[in-house]
Amino acid sequence: MIKSLSVTTIIASLILLLLSGCGSGEEQQPDPEMTDGEGIQIEEAWARPAFEGRMSAAYFLLTNFESEPDTLLSVDSDAALVVEMHESYESEEGLMGMREVNNVLIPAQSSLRFQQGGLHIMLIQVTQTLEDGDSFYLTLDFARAGEKTISVPVRL
Repeated sequence: MIKSLSVTTIIASLILLLLSGCGSGEEQQPDPEMTDGEGIQIEEAWARPAFEGRMSAAYFLLTNFESEPDTLLSVDSDAALVVEMHESYESEEGLMGMREVNNVLIPAQSSLRFQQGGLHIMLIQVTQTLEDGDSFYLTLDFARAGEKTISVPVRL
């Protein structure tokens, strides 16, 4: 019964996250007038609350102000045992699914939103309960820009 309950709980958690946090990323087209920043900027970060041992998802806006594209290679955080980049997709049968992506291209002078129903960061087996108002660090590793660590607030 305990094994059955934990499997049911995991499946229910996955379904809830699928409904609230998966899809393809919203890419904005290159803007030759982008001059407000430089390098890679990460803004509007936030994550969903989660109990210890469960899953959460993190979202943010990536902007590449450089004249060359960059690639997000990996993500890491002490907030979870497993941290992955995910996207959702729709099957030919019209069913929504979620899958891990190995890397994400950020075109030159463009923005890419990690969002609910789009690209997002999965935090699997969070190491402590994440409550509304908490925050944690997330490190993003880019091919050109290198590592960037951001503080991610937890909110509803």
